[in-house]
Amino acid sequence: MQYNNKNKTVSYRTPSKLRYRVERIWLRKWLRKLILRSFIFFICILVFILSLVSLKSEFKFKNVRHAMELFIFDRPELSISSLNIQNANPDLSNQINAILQLSFPINPLKININYLQEIINDLEPVDFSKIRITENGVLEIFISERVPAVIHRYERQLMLLDVNGRRIGEVFSRSDRQDLPLVVGLGANLRVLEALEIYKSSASILNRIRGIILVGKRRWDIVLDSGQRIKLPEEEPKIALISFLRSERGKKILNGHVSNVDLRFKGQIILRKRLLVSNEEGI
Repeated sequence: MQYNNKNKTVSYRTPSKLRYRVERIWLRKWLRKLILRSFIFFICILVFILSLVSLKSEFKFKNVRHAMELFIFDRPELSISSLNIQNANPDLSNQINAILQLSFPINPLKININYLQEIINDLEPVDFSKIRITENGVLEIFISERVPAVIHRYERQLMLLDVNGRRIGEVFSRSDRQDLPLVVGLGANLRVLEALEIYKSSASILNRIRGIILVGKRRWDIVLDSGQRIKLPEEEPKIALISFLRSERGKKILNGHVSNVDLRFKGQIILRKRLLVSNEEGI
């Protein structure tokens, strides 16, 4: 079909009958709603079907993976067959075995080494641990134990402490660890290094020392086997003690009938005879 527009000929395509009928039908509102809702319903059904297919595939994948694990790692030559704890005393080894509660053989994929390491490191006697699986299928645990440095007595408890004051375990009698220095009092566990320095400075009378007491969380008293007590100052106790023990007067005093030797005042030594009764804490 052609039209003249200002001496120009414009051509328009004549619509077909089919197109005309479709456009007329599409003008019906109920039909448009039906088609739109049907499309949305179809999309939902499609998503649901795809989800089912995905879940089914994932389930099949898990089954296949599980079957592969059973085939590969549950074979005796590839599983973990035993536990080997190195560098730990028998009591600690038994404690670790009781806590881990492992039943061999074990699939290596079912063991969380980091978790096992955290459990072991939480034990008081353990400084740190290393865990690995050997080529022979052995779960190997290397233990670095804390080394007891002192015995700390507070109230009726006797605790083994390392140089940093961390607890290692409990002893039931002082005679169980006579090789270790004894520190007494509240807060003494926080000053283990200082206590060890005092013991080191007392080398000349070390065989006579029963223990040292932290008084008021401030200063130390040294208690000797004869019941004598050396009161150390708050500041520079090591210097005051060394100076006293090296002097001839100090040696005579400790061999005499003296109950208390007070070194708290710089340049002065105050003595108390044995005849006086003391209410101070003993060891």
